[in-house]
Amino acid sequence: MRGGIRRREFIQAAGAAAACWPFAARIARGAAMPEWTAPALTNPQLLEIKSDHSQSFIELDPNADYTVRIGPDSGGVVVRRALRLHGGRNIALIGGHLRRAPDTPTNTPDGAKTRYPGELFSIGGHTGTAYIEGLVIDNGDNYGVDGIHVGSDTGGSYVFRNVHVRGVTGTTVGNHADGLQVIRPVDYLLIDHMTVYSSYQGINIQPEFPIGLAWLRHTNTRYPNPDFRSGGANGYSFWLGDRADNPKLAHPAKYRFEDVYVEERTHFWDLSWEDGSVGPPAKAPGGCRRVAGHSDWAEFPHLGVEGHVNKGIPPQGDFCPASTIVDGSGAVIYRAA
Repeated sequence: MRGGIRRREFIQAAGAAAACWPFAARIARGAAMPEWTAPALTNPQLLEIKSDHSQSFIELDPNADYTVRIGPDSGGVVVRRALRLHGGRNIALIGGHLRRAPDTPTNTPDGAKTRYPGELFSIGGHTGTAYIEGLVIDNGDNYGVDGIHVGSDTGGSYVFRNVHVRGVTGTTVGNHADGLQVIRPVDYLLIDHMTVYSSYQGINIQPEFPIGLAWLRHTNTRYPNPDFRSGGANGYSFWLGDRADNPKLAHPAKYRFEDVYVEERTHFWDLSWEDGSVGPPAKAPGGCRRVAGHSDWAEFPHLGVEGHVNKGIPPQGDFCPASTIVDGSGAVIYRAA
């Protein structure tokens, strides 16, 4: 759908889900969309994420705002199996390089799933806005590990600006892996200048849970090697679901896409871009389709989508190269936008 998102339809859809998810009632009442800038913080607490692994799972005071600093004693670099922030009110994290510790199991020889390897970074459970800027998420090719998880049963708003995700590795048979995935309801998900490198799925924002609005602009997904031909890798780089009539994906969700690029995987499964890199694929019921007069655009007429995605790599290159955040040694050089 190339027309604008109608407020009446948006509120009706959110209201229908209010009985199921607490966040939807706030959307139905017209919860304010966050700004693209960091939220105003009131007497914020300082949370420093250092090399101490006991900080991996952190519960925040729901009545407090937080300023989060990654690796203040290590050049902005922190290595660990996971960093999970839960709770708080408004949160601002600006600058950092989070790397996955190399301790993830691989698949068994028959392709069966091993224990779920989890994600490198997750944030949720806050009552206001979580603002993340100038962050490199490096999974280090640890198999099956997701990059970023967002969402909680209470919703919450999320803003990501100038974020680079890399080293995400998964396969069709076994453990999938997503660069960014919505794992619970969200009020608003705003993404500006994000680049994701993943050999399975780059961005997974399918309506498995209610999504008030996911607004992506200046965002691109890439394959580390788009011609990789073995191991069932190179899944759908941009994922809104397998088919529009899947009852598991029937939650209310709205999307807005501006300047979003999805790289094409080449010579694999002999599928076109709109069938092999974008989901729901064109061949599926209610799948994406090429835009008339624009062979490199795909739209989603059966989903609540304003805008389209573009085929390939942005003409000027990645919207968020890692080099804008870290130097050759991995130390953080980022300065707030």
